[in-house]
Amino acid sequence: MSRRDRSGDADRPDRAVGLEFELSKIDAAVDQIDWAIRLFLDHQAYLPASRSQGRPRNWLKHWDQRTDDEKIRLELDEEAIQYIVRALTNLAMHDGSQPSEGLRFWNWMDQNRRDLLA
Repeated sequence: MSRRDRSGDADRPDRAVGLEFELSKIDAAVDQIDWAIRLFLDHQAYLPASRSQGRPRNWLKHWDQRTDDEKIRLELDEEAIQYIVRALTNLAMHDGSQPSEGLRFWNWMDQNRRDLLA
């Protein structure tokens, strides 16, 4: 990923710096996967971790006939795990790579959720 300063005044400390990034679709996906893993492991933020993979946004969009104040029950940790695993698997199938946080996630799975690694 490369970035370029677009501000023209990047050396001024009081100047807000605008950055322009160049990245591929795979670069963006890898960054999303890494952040999903960080949110999951470091903050136990299961909804954002799985949301970055698209799942909760999808079920929120298709809320059926429920009203806004109705509730549903989800096991968000397992939802997040499922979608992180799917994203890691898709990336590995695409080009054989893993994101920087991938090994840490697989180690966590091995230590904490071996039952899901069947």
